[in-house]
Amino acid sequence: MLRTAPRLLIGLAALALLGGCSDSVDPTLGTAQAFSLYGYLDPSADRQALRVAPIVGTIVADTARTLAATVTSEELGTGRTVAWRDSFVTYRDGSTGHVFVADYTPTPGATVEVRVAETTGEERVTAVRISVPTLDRPEIGSFLGTSAEVTYPIRVRAPRVLTTSLVYRVVGLRSAPMDTVAVSFSDFAPFEDAGGGTWGLDLPFVATSRAFLSSPAAEGATLRLVDVAVRAFVTGPEWDIPVGGLDEDRIVEPGTFSNVTGGFGFVGSGYWTESRWTPSLTTQSNAHLRSILRAAESCAIICGILKNG
Repeated sequence: MLRTAPRLLIGLAALALLGGCSDSVDPTLGTAQAFSLYGYLDPSADRQALRVAPIVGTIVADTARTLAATVTSEELGTGRTVAWRDSFVTYRDGSTGHVFVADYTPTPGATVEVRVAETTGEERVTAVRISVPTLDRPEIGSFLGTSAEVTYPIRVRAPRVLTTSLVYRVVGLRSAPMDTVAVSFSDFAPFEDAGGGTWGLDLPFVATSRAFLSSPAAEGATLRLVDVAVRAFVTGPEWDIPVGGLDEDRIVEPGTFSNVTGGFGFVGSGYWTESRWTPSLTTQSNAHLRSILRAAESCAIICGILKNG
């Protein structure tokens, strides 16, 4: 089962962008803190988004159509700079706020400094430095097989892997018997730090598949497997999990998990990466799965018989 702490950390950034984080958190009063920032830079995307909330005694709900602030980012070392633009958004819960966006793809491996500066009053500055991870895909190694189990060693080079998902694409689910359906599940061990900048996962395919087949979603169905995908959310080193994890009740408290100076909040960097493969027919049979290839082969045999009379 996936750990709770990684899900909370991804939720922190996601909820902040979508309006899930409370705008009534009391920060430490009497400080020079100007803004609260939430979000993450994605080196696999061509548009970035960052939630910016002004701090005025409390982090109040944003009601102004424009925010008296400028947001810029600079890649240290290269000097590449980008000006972000303000957008006033309404979140799913009906609250409103400011999300600054930029048509920009961070350079993998770069360190980016984001600065939010007031354009009125004291012209205070809130800043954060983010290490952008390099792009990589999980590598599927040679399987390790026994008479009862086949284990796939999977490795990815990354500063950190925050969360993992496993996806089976199958045909034959009772809810959609003729369609290819992607089924995600998380009841397996996630990536672990293998040292040397590498994270590893040893996937016991047979045991995982049999557990999936006995689940309510697949029970009683005769499934044909299209392929398997392992997905990983790779992040920079800022997304460090404190010893003992994070208490969900404290995650919104200022300073509990923050890398922002002159303000509050958290800005990291990360992206989803995946690799797909199709296990052998023997491995699928041991896992009590049927291959979609087997159906295709049967069709080819029948078509050949008809063609040759």
